[in-house]
Amino acid sequence: MKNRAPASGAHILDCFEQTRCYWRRVTPEKSSLGAGFILAGMLFSSASAQAQEALYSALGLDSALAQHNASNNSPGSLPQSHLGPVDFTLGASAGVEENDNINLTETGAQSDTIIRAGLTLGLVWPATEQSELSFNAAADYAKYLAHPSDDQFEISPGSVLTWKISFEDGSLMFFDQFSESQSVISEASVSGVNNIPRIDNTIGARLEWQPGRWLFELDCSYDNYFSDGAAYEYLNRDSEYLLIRAGHRVAEDTQLGLEVSASFTKYELALQSNNTSYSVGPYLEWQLTHFINISVRGGYTIFAFDSNGEGQSAQNLGSYYASLELTHQLTQFISQRLSVERDISLGLNQGNNYTEQLTAGYTINWEATAHLGLHLSLTYENGNQPLTSEIGTSSGILLSSQTENYSRVGISPGISYQFTRKLAGSLTGAHWERMSNLNDGYQDNSVSVQLNYTF
Repeated sequence: MKNRAPASGAHILDCFEQTRCYWRRVTPEKSSLGAGFILAGMLFSSASAQAQEALYSALGLDSALAQHNASNNSPGSLPQSHLGPVDFTLGASAGVEENDNINLTETGAQSDTIIRAGLTLGLVWPATEQSELSFNAAADYAKYLAHPSDDQFEISPGSVLTWKISFEDGSLMFFDQFSESQSVISEASVSGVNNIPRIDNTIGARLEWQPGRWLFELDCSYDNYFSDGAAYEYLNRDSEYLLIRAGHRVAEDTQLGLEVSASFTKYELALQSNNTSYSVGPYLEWQLTHFINISVRGGYTIFAFDSNGEGQSAQNLGSYYASLELTHQLTQFISQRLSVERDISLGLNQGNNYTEQLTAGYTINWEATAHLGLHLSLTYENGNQPLTSEIGTSSGILLSSQTENYSRVGISPGISYQFTRKLAGSLTGAHWERMSNLNDGYQDNSVSVQLNYTF
């Protein structure tokens, strides 16, 4: 799954600050508020995919590092505190959410009031002139008042520990990227459950070499993905990722290149199919104007699934992945983002080898005043997933295979207010509607109020 969790308290606090810093580099005179809603909308319109496992693992790391650099290097960012040679930032959040369908089901919907509290922490230690240790993490706890068994603790997918050693024209970085999540509202392929506990940890190394206008990158990593819930042990797996990237900087902020990846995945239980996947395709990072940035990538991917104990025969899948992301600072006070992505990810449902999904999202943000910001996010998702289930008969257990075709739409309006330079509040609503040929649709509505404070 790429990397993208619901907009919980700690996540929003961290994202407000990171996005504010980015837009202040583009337009330094802007205040923090309207920009903060850009990434809050991105959280709503994103899916947490693991498509083309090695490639999107690397892109998730790219995103986490970019957010870290933006928050630390922007002239508009809040001052950092110090513990000796270590710079650090610390934030806290608290909020309440009303949700009318926490179990995401068509019938028998359960409503609840959810109390949230979160923390964000960032540390940077310049150990030597050529090396730097950094740590960034966001954690959030959700307390369900009517259904305490659904209480959730989450660590943002953007949480990462890195040790970077620089040398002439390049660098070597060791990293550990980790997340813990239970919420399933970010997963369009899932319905009818309150949560799926899952922990994802990727440890590896990245070697970069940039002679002149060229960029060469090699990523090698090991991923451990598992659930601490007994009902979801079928998700437990280990993966090895390899990514090779070669690019050429055709202009100051424009890069064109090729990405090749390979992934090798083995499950603990013979309920899901071990698999190998490969992908190859070009990418383009294009700073079209000072206010418009375009990112495009796409290519061909192959998955080879082994047979397993559930009776699923070996299977090969040849398909394509593609993505387009456009960010535009329309005026000094209005910004927008459009994203379209088509990917293939390993399945979350038992007996589901893979999911193919198209996701389109649009977010617009308006900094109405120096303290007041408005935002709107729209999302459309359309996918299919082959499912294998067991059916009990008088003669024994039979396996039934069917394909679910689903679609989902979402809308999220929001308003925020910057009370002081360090204290901000927000009011956000969300509506999701899922349709399925297997009668696994639902409607979910929520309203949340949140306060974020940066120390």
